[in-house]
Amino acid sequence: MFLCRLPSFNELEQHRSRLLWRKWLRQSLPSADEYGYVAERFNLNDLRSLLFHIYGRLNRNKVLAPVASWRLAAIDGHEIGCSYHRCCPQCLSRRVKVGKEERIQLYHRLVAFELLSDQFRLLLDAELVAPGEDEGEAGLRLVSRVLQKHPRRFDVLTADALYLRASTLRLLDSHGKYLVSVLKDNRPDLLRDAQPLFARHKPAVEQSANLRLERWDMEGFQTDWYEKPLRVIRSREIRQQRRRIGAQWVREQTTHDWWWATDVAEAFGTDGNCRRPVWSWSMAD
Repeated sequence: MFLCRLPSFNELEQHRSRLLWRKWLRQSLPSADEYGYVAERFNLNDLRSLLFHIYGRLNRNKVLAPVASWRLAAIDGHEIGCSYHRCCPQCLSRRVKVGKEERIQLYHRLVAFELLSDQFRLLLDAELVAPGEDEGEAGLRLVSRVLQKHPRRFDVLTADALYLRASTLRLLDSHGKYLVSVLKDNRPDLLRDAQPLFARHKPAVEQSANLRLERWDMEGFQTDWYEKPLRVIRSREIRQQRRRIGAQWVREQTTHDWWWATDVAEAFGTDGNCRRPVWSWSMAD
């Protein structure tokens, strides 16, 4: 599904009659049931080895180029299926209100690890969230495996606010890696310290025809849950755009406000080499 850019086996099955598949496969495309049968019996270690092999080829061909001198990776959780009837030992469960009754829904959730570049994305590995654990624990297990097998795959890991925890920061720091994470109410101490400080300082501004970028950037924030100081970045994007309503064109303004926390130094890495500041990365990147 990742290679075909389609959301499901059933949608792929609708393309079985296309001559393209007969040209490539020299036979008909398999059915959705056949895909499911094979997928249930995959050897995951073999699949990971294949993905690592693909990465090696792409890396040698300069496809996964660094972004602003950094090799980037992203980690995030995804739900991949649910049922009210079928279950397995790896199923998670939750109570869902269906009509007037409350039912137990069984589902699977995984954490995906992806390598990023300007022009290409590569899904490198994934890990199921096991019953009784949260997404952060599965993500930590996934990052540990990638670092153990291929420690030079990335420099900076980007993640949602869920992964801003001491265990993730310590693991990455022990391998000379960095974390850039969304900052939300999950860490109120950082937000509480940063908001009044940023309010007293003018932002760095980048202005274009329809976009105004305002960024605040400060280091040295101490927390009681992690022993090293962190850096907080705020990015506000104000975009002017035209939208047609009936026979008239109306100019609208949209504002997006982001907060980030990271252990990356502003101008210099631990090796002393000059780096591009994190706050100069666009949200679109």
